[in-house]
Amino acid sequence: MTRTRAYLLLGPVAFVWFFAWILLLDLLRPEYTSAHKAVSELGAIGAPHMWAMNLFGFIATGVMLMLAARGYRAVIPQRSRFPAAMLWLTGLLFALTAVPIAMAPDGDPDRSAPITQVHLLISQLGLLPWLIALLVLMTRFGDRAHRPLALISLLTVVAFIGVIVLYAAGVGATTPGLMQRLWFAVVLGWFAAAGLWLAVGQGAGARHAVVGEGRG
Repeated sequence: MTRTRAYLLLGPVAFVWFFAWILLLDLLRPEYTSAHKAVSELGAIGAPHMWAMNLFGFIATGVMLMLAARGYRAVIPQRSRFPAAMLWLTGLLFALTAVPIAMAPDGDPDRSAPITQVHLLISQLGLLPWLIALLVLMTRFGDRAHRPLALISLLTVVAFIGVIVLYAAGVGATTPGLMQRLWFAVVLGWFAAAGLWLAVGQGAGARHAVVGEGRG
């Protein structure tokens, strides 16, 4: 296995790792309900598994995404490194969401606490470079060799818009934890699908033709 392929496979690994980890920590806390509680509450200040969530949940997953972006830089169907740089920044911001939130006495996140506001800001900013990268990759739809990657990006953006519609419809008000997990599934799902296609799918053969482009 080449180093580039190993990096690419970290995309699907990050997806499985993150959701397996939050499921494990969820099961270890009987009072925690994933449909109504935010993922960040697993790593909140004073939480039973605060360090486990922040180190192995957010930071470890973010590092995997950053390494996956290195693989994309070598094979991404684009003449500049810009999309890969945006994906790398997505991974960095994901890791930085390890900044823990503070909890209020009533058991809900203390949104007025400065550290919670920092966490929320990083979380929201993390979507921006990811979305920019996908929009750029969608412009390659006319290239037959890389149309599947553009299609993956297009379908992911559609799913992203779908989650926004659900939020606007008020679904997030009743099941905020579930909605947040949908966000994670959409973002990490792109890394998983794109990584698999480029590493072991048809893209594994096509990617060699664009290594020179990706390094331009």
